[in-house]
Amino acid sequence: MRALVDYSRSNATASHLIAVPFVTLVLIYQNREAIFSSIRFAPFSGVGIVLVGLGLSLGGRLATGSGPLEGSLGVLVAGLVVSWVGGFLLFFGRDAARAALFPLLFLTFTIPIPEPLIAGATQVLKSGSTETVAGLFTLTGTP
Repeated sequence: MRALVDYSRSNATASHLIAVPFVTLVLIYQNREAIFSSIRFAPFSGVGIVLVGLGLSLGGRLATGSGPLEGSLGVLVAGLVVSWVGGFLLFFGRDAARAALFPLLFLTFTIPIPEPLIAGATQVLKSGSTETVAGLFTLTGTP
């Protein structure tokens, strides 16, 4: 979590990452009557999803070794998010998880987008806007 907060504070394209879990909590709180109307312990599916999340986190940590976390931060956070969803399912059950599906899926916005993808998308947007403006200038006769 510390690495995610540090990354969010130092990267302008990731500044929203630390706010997403808090927004999720607010969304769950606002719909708490519907979400928590039928709570049932779901040990098998919940533990299975938590184990998948822990496996993702462990795989990301092993890929990093003792080096910096930036390279595998997305995998580590994805494992954490999957574990959170699995924990919710474990303690509150399928009905509550189904009722809280949007807030739980909203947690995926906590996962940082890898820098090469951001750089590629930014380049496409830059070249597209340049071509659009050039076309508009030609169309309007602007020198």
